[in-house]
Amino acid sequence: MFFEMSYLYNLIIFRALASLVKLAYTVNTNSSTDTRTNVQRSIVLLTAEWPTTGANLNTSYVKKAFDDYGVNLLVVGFNLTDTEKSKLIRGASADQWYNAVNTVTTNNDAVATFVNPYYFNDKSATNFWCPMYPVHPTSSDNSSFTFQEPYNYDGPYSTDGQWTVPFDGQTGRYCNFANNQYTINRPDNADGMTVTVFYELEAGKDFLNFYDASNNLIASFTGYDISSSSFYTATPVLTARFTSDNQSVFRGFNVNIKPHPTS
Repeated sequence: MFFEMSYLYNLIIFRALASLVKLAYTVNTNSSTDTRTNVQRSIVLLTAEWPTTGANLNTSYVKKAFDDYGVNLLVVGFNLTDTEKSKLIRGASADQWYNAVNTVTTNNDAVATFVNPYYFNDKSATNFWCPMYPVHPTSSDNSSFTFQEPYNYDGPYSTDGQWTVPFDGQTGRYCNFANNQYTINRPDNADGMTVTVFYELEAGKDFLNFYDASNNLIASFTGYDISSSSFYTATPVLTARFTSDNQSVFRGFNVNIKPHPTS
């Protein structure tokens, strides 16, 4: 979905964006279009200028509208001034949730600067749509670790948890073209690790694979899991790699790693 802008007041821009979210989200209910659920939807705003005062896309109702419906925003500027770029493109800002780029040409190379990193996720630029949720301890004594995708994963974390029913196929889902890697080093005082995985992935197409220190595949997950799956490994370095194709997206995964202290 594309929305062109020459000059609009900030309030109009923001209200228009917030209103477009629901249209992008409910397009699959329009009988005149191809019905698709479990897809990654986005709005692309094309603009030749950007307000230098008051244009904050973190305005609560704008960000909330996109978050609530699981729709992504990409702003493509054309020949913006340095001041305009500084207001739009915030770099590695911790609270940036949208993608933005400025181009000065309209050739294939220029288009590739936003298509490749944001739609093909080739890692040539930071993709704020699909931030990784890195491995981190879940306790102060580092007795367990966790990581997950998407960052706003909304599935179970324990065998007592449940997947939300029904799932709209859109919000709280991972992105297409994922190729993310996580590394877990076995603590020095442990002789092995138990890995527990909750997952909902596109069956046979999106995979969460685990490799030992010699890069041997030791566990692979795809499809749906009702309660949880676990495996034990003594490898000193465990690598997890999540890959997704360009088709359907689902609710992702949560991984918990429990080291076993040396007896």
